[in-house]
Amino acid sequence: MTNIYKLPIVLLVLIVCNFFLSCEHNVTEPAGQKTKVQFTFQKTNHNFYGKGWWRGEHSSERSKNISFTTKETLSKTNEQIDEVKVLCLDMTQWYDVDEFIKAWNATEQYSLFDTTLWDDSRDDWENISLTLKSYTGDYYQVVGELNLSIIDSIAKGTINLNPGLNYFLYCFRSGGTTVYINETDAEIVEGEDNVVRLDSSAVDFAPEVPGSPYPVDGATGVSTSVTLNWECYDAESDTLTYYIYFGTESDPPYYSMTNENSYILSGLSAGTTYHWKIEAYDADYNSSEGPVWSFTTGGSSSIPAAPTLYMPADRATDQPTSLSLEWNSSSLATSYNLQVSANNSFSSYIYNQNVGSSTYYQLTGLSNNTTYYWRVNASNSYGTSGWSNVWSFTTGSASTNGWITQTSPTSDNLYSVYFPGTSTGFAVGSYGTIINTTNGGTNWTLQTSGTSNTLLGVYFVSLTTGWAVGYNGTIVKTTNGGSSWVTQSSGITDDLYAVCFTSSTIGYVGGYGGVILKTSDGGSTWNIQSSPTTSDLWSMYFTSSTTGWAVGQYGTIIKTTNSGSTWSIQNSNTSTLLNSICFNSSASGIAVGSNGIIVQTNDGGNNWSLQTSTISSSIYWIHFYPSSSTGWAVGSDGLILKTTNGGSNWATQDSPTSNSLFSVCAASTNVCYAVGSSGTIIYTSSGGN
Repeated sequence: MTNIYKLPIVLLVLIVCNFFLSCEHNVTEPAGQKTKVQFTFQKTNHNFYGKGWWRGEHSSERSKNISFTTKETLSKTNEQIDEVKVLCLDMTQWYDVDEFIKAWNATEQYSLFDTTLWDDSRDDWENISLTLKSYTGDYYQVVGELNLSIIDSIAKGTINLNPGLNYFLYCFRSGGTTVYINETDAEIVEGEDNVVRLDSSAVDFAPEVPGSPYPVDGATGVSTSVTLNWECYDAESDTLTYYIYFGTESDPPYYSMTNENSYILSGLSAGTTYHWKIEAYDADYNSSEGPVWSFTTGGSSSIPAAPTLYMPADRATDQPTSLSLEWNSSSLATSYNLQVSANNSFSSYIYNQNVGSSTYYQLTGLSNNTTYYWRVNASNSYGTSGWSNVWSFTTGSASTNGWITQTSPTSDNLYSVYFPGTSTGFAVGSYGTIINTTNGGTNWTLQTSGTSNTLLGVYFVSLTTGWAVGYNGTIVKTTNGGSSWVTQSSGITDDLYAVCFTSSTIGYVGGYGGVILKTSDGGSTWNIQSSPTTSDLWSMYFTSSTTGWAVGQYGTIIKTTNSGSTWSIQNSNTSTLLNSICFNSSASGIAVGSNGIIVQTNDGGNNWSLQTSTISSSIYWIHFYPSSSTGWAVGSDGLILKTTNGGSNWATQDSPTSNSLFSVCAASTNVCYAVGSSGTIIYTSSGGN
C-alpha cells in the first residue's frame, strides 16, 4: 500500500450494503479510473467512530466520516470529476451529537438538500443513493436518505434538513461499489481522532419575492405621474437589480431596469389600467419573480373643477384696503392659485401666487377708491382647472377701513354670533330670531327657528350643523345650514345661556342656577350633570374633548377635566359677574365681565389674576381666533377691544355704533364680526384698523 501518511490528498471511501454498518463488506474498486467526487473541507476536533474502509483498503477499522453544516456548499472544482453539490441554510457549529439529535427532532425542517452528479462516460450510475447519518453514541443512525434517478446524466433531489446542524454524508451505489471522495484542504492522518468538516462558505440564495407594491394592487384614481415602489430583501444583503415589466397588457413586457426599489413613471394616459411586475436578481443572477399587479389612472374628471368665488361679492363697493378674498372649495383640489390685478385683462398683477389648500387669502396694502379684479383656479396632481369667473370690488375712502356696519334683516337684539367659516355665519337673538350669511355679511337673511323664545347662545361644528339655546330650556338644531331648525328636548324649563360642542355628537349647555346639560348623541338626548354652583352660567369654552370651563354670576369659574363628569370651582379673584370666557391655548385664557373686569390665567385656570383696566363699561363677550394671540372683546355702548398678545394688553378700536355689542366672533386674524342691540351687525376685514 502506498504510504498514505505522506499523500497530499486523502481519499475517504464510504460503502453501503444491505446491512450497512452492521455487516462485513467486500469492496471491489471500479476498473480503470476511479470515479471521484470533489469536496472542500476544513478540520474540526471531535471523535466519531464507525466501522468502514479508508481509500477502499482494509487497513483500518476506523473510518473518517465526512460531516457538514447546513448552509455550506460541496462544489465542483475540476471538470474531470463528478460533483455533489449541497445547498442548505444557515450555519452553526454543532459538535455535540446529542444536541444535534435534539435539534434534528425539532418540528421545523427545510427542504434544503440539492444534489447533482455527472458522469457522461459511465452508464452504471443508476440508483445512486445519498445517505445522511447521525451518531447516537454507539452507532450511526440514518436521519435522511435520498435515492437519485439519472436523467440525461444528471441526478437531482431534495432532503429535509434542519438549519445550522452537523450531518455525516455517505455516498454510494446500490451495487456496493465504493465512491471515492478526494479530500484536498485538510491533511488527515489515519488513526487520528479527527472529523473532516465541510467548508463553511455560505450558499447564495435567491432574493425574496418582491411584494408590498405601491400603488397597491387594484388601486384606482392613480396620478398619471406616479412613483412605483416595492419591497424586496436578500438574505445575504446582496445588491439587487430589478427588472421592471410594465404596460397595458395583462402580461406586461420588459420596461426598464433599476437598482432602487422605486421607479418614477410619468406621462401615463388618464383612465387607463396598467399592469406591472418586478423580477429581482442578485449578483450571481439568482432571481425571484413577483406577481403581476395593476392600477388604474384617474380620468380627466380627476382634474378639479374651477372654483366659484365667494366674497366680497362681485362689484362690491366701499371695501377696506385690507380684506379677505374667499372662494368655495373645489372637489379634488389640493391647492389654489390666486390672481389679483388692477385691470380686467390681468396684464399685470397685484398678487399672483399659489396659496396652498386655503380657500381664502388676506389681501393687504390696497389703495383707496380703486377697483380690483381677481380670479382663482384649482390644482391637484392630475392638472390645473381653468380660471374661475372674474370678480371685482372697489375700495372705499380711508374712512371705510376698520369696522363697518352691515345691513341687518332684523331690529331685534342679537345676543350671540358664530362663524364656522370665514364667510358663513349665524346670529341669534330675541323672540327666536336667527339670521344667516354665506357671503361674509354682504347679505344676511332671516331663518325660521321654530321658536319664539329668545335665543342667547349659538354654536356650529360645521358649515351646516349647529345648535342654539335660550329661554325656557329651548334647544334647536340644524343639519342643513339653517334651512330648517328642529327643536330638541332639554328635559328642563330653566333658561339656557351658553352652548359648546367638542364634536358633532358631544356637547354641553349651561344656564340658570348653574344647570349643566350634556349630550353624547348630537342632542337627541340631554342629561343633567352634577354642578358645583347655583350661580347662573353665561359662557362655556372647551380646549379639548375632556377639558372645559364655564363662567357666570359672582365671579364664578368652574372647570372639568373629565368631559363633564365632575366640575370643580376655581378661584377667579373677583365676585363680579363674568359674562364670557375664551382660551387661545390649553393654558392661556381670559374671562371678561361687568365693569370692565378682565381676569387672565396662564396655567389652565389654577391661578387667575385681575388685569389692570381703565374700562368701566361692561364687557359682554370675548373671542380669540383659534390657536392665535389675536382676539376681540365687545361690550356696552359699542365698546371694541383688541389684543394681539393673548390678552396681556388691549387696545380700544373705533366703533361705528354706540349700541351695545353682545357677542363677537373672530373668523380670522383680520376678519371679525360683532352683533348687538337693535339688530346691530358690524364687521372688519382689516383687523379693525
